[in-house]
Amino acid sequence: MLTNGGLGIAAETALLANDVRTWFRKNPVGSDVVKAIGSEIYEILLAGQFLTGHTRKWLKGWCLSVELAEGTSFDTSAPFIMVNNQPGLGGKYIPAPLTSNTDGTFNVMLVNSPEVLRQISALMKMRRGNIPDENICPRTETTHARFRAKDGARDLTFFGDGEILQSGVRQVDVTCLKRALPVFSQTGFSETSP
Repeated sequence: MLTNGGLGIAAETALLANDVRTWFRKNPVGSDVVKAIGSEIYEILLAGQFLTGHTRKWLKGWCLSVELAEGTSFDTSAPFIMVNNQPGLGGKYIPAPLTSNTDGTFNVMLVNSPEVLRQISALMKMRRGNIPDENICPRTETTHARFRAKDGARDLTFFGDGEILQSGVRQVDVTCLKRALPVFSQTGFSETSP
């Protein structure tokens, strides 16, 4: 992940969006539909999940522990857990306006309310470029975060940059490699530090 990602309903929406895109592309006119919808597909599918009550059903069995590099750890059932290494997501949402992808840290933000209207309100504030209330959307900067599904809780799915990076796993580790630059070439992969 280079820019933004996360777990919870945000990851499930990214997974659903990829499935819908694949389904449409198999249709003769589907690729035109995918192009016309573009990145709006995430908002359309998220709105659909809210309207159908899918988000409330999905939260049953959702609980994980979060461990941060600074030694902080906590359990949460936050429906949206965002990992941000730049201020904006998808060119529309600003979950971490003060985050920089050059400082060696990333932002972890939770939309920590079981109430759908508060979740929607927080997302709409981000959509307008405003920082949501810290009581509903706690956030912190860190260099490492470990997300671990609690015993008996559902598996984790993690997305980054709109792609599913891990699915059906019990643990996800995210680390910021300060000033590391991944370099790809025909002969292989290496990491260099300036």
